[in-house]
Amino acid sequence: SRVEVRGMEHVEQVVRDGKGAIFVSGHFANWELLAAGLVQRGLAVMTVYRAASNPLADKIITELRHAMGTPNQAPKGPAGARMLLSWMNARNYVAMLSDQKMNDGVEADFFGRPAMCPPAAAQLARRFGCPIIFASIRRTTGAHFIIEVQEPFYVPETKNRAGDILAGVNEINRRLEEFIRAHPAQWLWLHRRWPD
Repeated sequence: SRVEVRGMEHVEQVVRDGKGAIFVSGHFANWELLAAGLVQRGLAVMTVYRAASNPLADKIITELRHAMGTPNQAPKGPAGARMLLSWMNARNYVAMLSDQKMNDGVEADFFGRPAMCPPAAAQLARRFGCPIIFASIRRTTGAHFIIEVQEPFYVPETKNRAGDILAGVNEINRRLEEFIRAHPAQWLWLHRRWPD
């Protein structure tokens, strides 16, 4: 009752298509509610996460996610990548935050400046021929939220794999920028996003 979802017709269309999908977002408002909302609507979702440095804190966070209904979690790294590939082979759904700085990622434009960006969403979408769906969440008043699901898009599939992936990353960044410009107070980012 505290979360209004707009754009569920896009999710319903993807479910009918049966290809699976990659949901992407950023560190907006209470971002953990995004994946929980998808699971509550019957989607098999695996989230991608970076383990907290403190093992006790990581255990608490993992248990809270399980309690919210998102038990399928792939840690960043080789083991998590194998989990994701197996999960996507079954045409399921993956949710990840794509606003992080990733030193070994791809350089792309972010707010008019070069930034190292995570390519995983674009790589997976291209490999499995499934769409990317951008979703955002914002707090309205108190503990009330609006989730907005945008129309899906596909990563190009040409002979230029690197160019295709960069095109996908650029589209994700464009949508991140659009939301952040409209709702800057909803974005939480604590690290240096740009090299200079």
